[in-house]
Amino acid sequence: MYCIVLQATIDRSNPRRQVESRGREPFPQATGHRPQATHCSLVLPHSHSRGSPYTGYMDEQITFHSLVRGVLVVQDHVLVAHEIGADHTFLPGGHIERGERAAAALRREIAEELGLRPTIRRFLGAVEHAWPKETRVNHEINLLFEIEIDGLNPPRPPASREPHIEFLWIELPKLAMANLKPPGLIRS
Repeated sequence: MYCIVLQATIDRSNPRRQVESRGREPFPQATGHRPQATHCSLVLPHSHSRGSPYTGYMDEQITFHSLVRGVLVVQDHVLVAHEIGADHTFLPGGHIERGERAAAALRREIAEELGLRPTIRRFLGAVEHAWPKETRVNHEINLLFEIEIDGLNPPRPPASREPHIEFLWIELPKLAMANLKPPGLIRS
């Protein structure tokens, strides 16, 4: 069995040296050897590469994102973030750092964005999304958690601590018009 490795990896013996891994390589489980990388962002089994969202991008770089998002619903309103100048919204949260647990990442991201500490109620699920951007393909996994934040109530949006982001309360029936990303968060 072979796999296609689509992201640069980091050599364990020299973490500053990037090793480009492209093309066919023996699949680690089939050979029993341990890859010499601290992180392989995305490995696609070769037999599953046809008909995937990556078709046509096999010679291009794929950037993988592990994200955590908070779902805050108060009085039939959802708190969303909006990057100023963008045409879409997204749930508060952001990237999970290497070695960080998802819940800790969500608390950190909310503190960075809002200066507040959320109470994490429960894990809701995950949403996967992939999209091309220039010569790259971005692939993300969003882990969703139900959260509460004391003192936040619609209609007044909370102030952002990051100048490129603003927060909005969107009524649940109008959420489809907010162009919430990633797609798949809203079901018709």
